Amino acid sequence: MQNVRTRKNQALRNALALALLAGMATPVWAGGALTGLKTGGLAAEGTGLVGQTVAWVSDDREIQETANTVAEVADNVGTGMVVAETSVAGAAIATGSGATIMKTLAVAGGPATMAVATGLTAAKVMNETLYSDCDDQAACDAAHYGTYGGAVVGTGASMVTVAVVGAGPAGLAAVGSVVGGSMVAGVATLVAAPVVAAALIGGAVYWLVSN
Repeated sequence: MQNVRTRKNQALRNALALALLAGMATPVWAGGALTGLKTGGLAAEGTGLVGQTVAWVSDDREIQETANTVAEVADNVGTGMVVAETSVAGAAIATGSGATIMKTLAVAGGPATMAVATGLTAAKVMNETLYSDCDDQAACDAAHYGTYGGAVVGTGASMVTVAVVGAGPAGLAAVGSVVGGSMVAGVATLVAAPVVAAALIGGAVYWLVSN
């Protein structure tokens, strides 16, 4: 019988596969897709909470195991929803006009909101795939804190940047100009900052603790 970790990793892979398929979105239906994904994410979050609650209050071991599995699958589906949401928004932004970019950002909650969701989700995926079942478990455990800490740092940097330059076309273009691009590059930079920080700090913490 598969253990809980194996089932969890399989569920994560399935959720991410669905997320990549959702990334084939075009600007024509991206707004509706984002709204649907947000609703799906909330539903998965609610299902996970119910599962955790049932596992906590039940005295039956079999019910506890089933409820924990439901909660874990729901958690991974929620992760897939966030990845899909970012993928759909990214496809629309990369191929859309300035008006489409701003409309997509409005539906997604703005570049700062996208940065928060993407950074924390990236940290979770890194922890589930890179820093699990390690030979040096202490280093992996420390890396978990590092990835989330990096995501928070990167998100903070993106939020400060948005607060300074603004989230409008001019502000996004200003950020993009720093890396030699335009509005699209500006959005990509703001959203990618937490992911990059999570990867760098998580990897650095793992390396320091393992040595």
